[in-house]
Amino acid sequence: MRPLPGPRATRRTTIGGLLAGAVGLSGCDLDRPAAAPTSSSTAADPDSALVDAVIAELDDLVALVTAAADRRPLLAPELAAFAALHQAHRSVLPEREGDPATPRITGSPQAVGDRVRRREVQAQARLADWSVAAESGALARLLASMSAGIAAHVADAGLRGAAR
Repeated sequence: MRPLPGPRATRRTTIGGLLAGAVGLSGCDLDRPAAAPTSSSTAADPDSALVDAVIAELDDLVALVTAAADRRPLLAPELAAFAALHQAHRSVLPEREGDPATPRITGSPQAVGDRVRRREVQAQARLADWSVAAESGALARLLASMSAGIAAHVADAGLRGAAR
């Protein structure tokens, strides 16, 4: 007799758990001033340049998925989940001045969906690599959690090969 399967984790509970962990970790080693790092602050915090790169990456992702949803409304339901995820990730990091450039969105909904999917996979890999490079254990765990969240969304999304 096989044991009964346990409850299945839904995308919502999985992402909620990841974000709860990310928010819990955000209080550790991540309270940095919004100003650009100087050489003295970089020496005091070896992860400040890494945090700046993560912030730029997340801001670029939000700009891409927002612009893609605006220009290709058929993709908006799938892209809304990515936008919410990236905004939640972004909220646990320091504020930064300036807005990312709005990306140019061209092509069919399928082509745009494929572009977003490729960019999400690229960001997921970068966050995984950065989690290994982080000096702070809390930052490493946060970045790994962000990477896992993106991977879960990509696996669940219908952006690839969908005729829309």
